[in-house]
Amino acid sequence: RHLQLGGAEIHFLVKPKHLPRLEGGAVLYPLNRRRAERWRPVRLEGYGLLTDPAEVGRSRWDQVWLCVPSTALREPWLETLAGGLGDATLVMLQPGLDDRERILGAGVAAGQLVQGLITLIAYFAPLPTESLATPGVAYWLPPGAKTPMSGERTRVDAVVSALRAGRCPAKVSEDVAVATAFGSAILMPHIAALELAGWRFATLRRGPLLPLARQASLEALAIAARHHGRPVPWRAHLVRPLLVRLATRLAPWFVPFDLETYLRVHFTKVGAQTRQHLETLHRHGEALGIPTPALDTLAARLGPA
Repeated sequence: RHLQLGGAEIHFLVKPKHLPRLEGGAVLYPLNRRRAERWRPVRLEGYGLLTDPAEVGRSRWDQVWLCVPSTALREPWLETLAGGLGDATLVMLQPGLDDRERILGAGVAAGQLVQGLITLIAYFAPLPTESLATPGVAYWLPPGAKTPMSGERTRVDAVVSALRAGRCPAKVSEDVAVATAFGSAILMPHIAALELAGWRFATLRRGPLLPLARQASLEALAIAARHHGRPVPWRAHLVRPLLVRLATRLAPWFVPFDLETYLRVHFTKVGAQTRQHLETLHRHGEALGIPTPALDTLAARLGPA
């Protein structure tokens, strides 16, 4: 929506089964509005729809955005898409440690790739705890958060400018891959622990899951640091069970939706990505000689998605 607000012509590449739902336009709920307007639907219209990755090569594009989970990058459509890019900038938002290499391996030139970090929260509304007359996609931009982008400077500037033109905060970053690796090293073990707690903050705050998540995060941070040749940011060491307990009590008061239910719905949907992330960390840890007992415990207890 914000790219369109900035003057861009947008198209969506979707699976054929989603075509009927999108042909008449989409309903959005921008949650950054005032409370009285927050749940007033906004129509997104005037976009094109594609259903075959091969169609990408039949037109010229300025930017192509990959808005899929990391697990989808293992499918053959990626090479087809890469072959049809032409000179377009490919914007990747996936958090996996191997995702960039997977995209490059599909045939995308390194100079065409811009990497971003997702800072917004979006979900298909209503959540089970919400009530809406018209279903749609709700999204929230956390105050003060700017979407970071890194890559070849001319391409990064174009991506950031397109977002800013549509009033979506964005910034040029030195290396999003590093920031993503360290951020995911903290986030994913705690998401795994929350899933094991039945997606209940109160259950997570009690018992051994938070200390286990903390140890798994330390293992993941060590792997990310060695992989990228960078030191672990000092702020990462502040994420301890006490701070997480406090955050899970306070955060629900500051977001305009049911945070606990959102996390359950979203991360259940992308549960395979969580498990792939843990498996990737184990594999890198093994290659680097970094033991991963806590990560392995989380993965074993989670089981398949």
